[in-house]
Amino acid sequence: MYVHDFISGGDSIDETRIKREETRNLLASAGLKLRKWTSNCKDLLQDLPKEDCEITFEVPLQSKDHVKTLGIRWNPQEDSFSFKNFQQETDEVTKRTMLSAIAKLFDPLGWIAPCVIKAKIIMQKLWCRGTDWDEPISSDLKEEWQVFQKELPLIQHVKIPRWINTHNTQKSVEFHGFSDASEKAYGAVVFIRVLDNAENIHMHILISKTKVAPLKTVSLPRLELCGAVLLASLLNYTKEVLDVSNAKVCAWSDSMITLAWIKAQPSKWTTFVSNTVAEIQRLTNCDIWKHIPTDHNPADLASRGVSPSALGTQDLWWIGPSFLREKWQFEIPVQPSTLETEIERRTEKKQCLIANSDEADDDINRCILRCSRLSKIIRAIAFYYRFKWNCLAKRRKTLRISGELNPDELQVAAFLVHKAVQRLMFTA
Repeated sequence: MYVHDFISGGDSIDETRIKREETRNLLASAGLKLRKWTSNCKDLLQDLPKEDCEITFEVPLQSKDHVKTLGIRWNPQEDSFSFKNFQQETDEVTKRTMLSAIAKLFDPLGWIAPCVIKAKIIMQKLWCRGTDWDEPISSDLKEEWQVFQKELPLIQHVKIPRWINTHNTQKSVEFHGFSDASEKAYGAVVFIRVLDNAENIHMHILISKTKVAPLKTVSLPRLELCGAVLLASLLNYTKEVLDVSNAKVCAWSDSMITLAWIKAQPSKWTTFVSNTVAEIQRLTNCDIWKHIPTDHNPADLASRGVSPSALGTQDLWWIGPSFLREKWQFEIPVQPSTLETEIERRTEKKQCLIANSDEADDDINRCILRCSRLSKIIRAIAFYYRFKWNCLAKRRKTLRISGELNPDELQVAAFLVHKAVQRLMFTA
């Protein structure tokens, strides 16, 4: 048997009731009965059988009352999400127990990503040391992990509003995404910015994602670029899921090298950068990318990690940078006048043929005397010098030339033939 939760809503009670009945009738036609109904509005539950409801509102709900919704907790009274107590059951600290504890940090939308990435960074350090699964870990990592575990229960006090102030009558909606990287990890986070009819600005975190840096050493600009492509993917996903028409999108990064890469043609850069930039430009318009100072970048918290005790008070993470909350027509941080970089620029390899006239005169003279057509002589000399070039290519560590003769080869051969004819005629 397959069992799953369903969560939805509407802008009004009537709209939500219609959705509820359509869903019930659709699944009932397949013999599936929906149960455990819950709502933040008691009017939507009064006409349902009590045995089909998770809450009934007969007893007033308390702020501590919650129901499980898609793996996280939802408090109908406060209409907010929260997380369960992630306290570890055992005091034994090994690679196995650490990985088990990290796997229990269920965070589908990345709301507590700065804490989760901190745990993953500790796990990666342990992995690099080659510690066995049930072997006691080193004292420094054990202490770092125990401090993290001690603070982890504080996550249950973090509350995330369910409603993000979107309504069919709102004035304007914007999506703002941020990316950043450190030597240990990189990440991206997306916010929604809403202007309501009362000219109030509301900002909420929507989704984030983080990844630890590869074990193989990668330059910081490349990690910043990895964060940018992660952000491009999140922005594209968010727009498709929320389906908000005419929503403005902005992407922010504190790396000017990354912005220079994104705003240029992908062919200018080396293979890795070129492919990644091409993917970013496929998912987003390069004009939406802007520079932001590091201290205003929420993704900086995701790339470096935050302790569970400090995450709840990080307004930068939950509601974004202050300049986006002060007024609707915000002032963009000072942008760099030029975005140019030579890092990862593709170098053009040019090939040229160098002829030694002293060694080649006899061969060219013999070819001239044996052939009567100029075009045939030029092509023969061009192939002759290509053969010599390819014979020396391995020793010189240069590329071999193949295929049809190119204009450069024919031009060099014609010059040598003309020079050889003049030498023959004037010396005679």
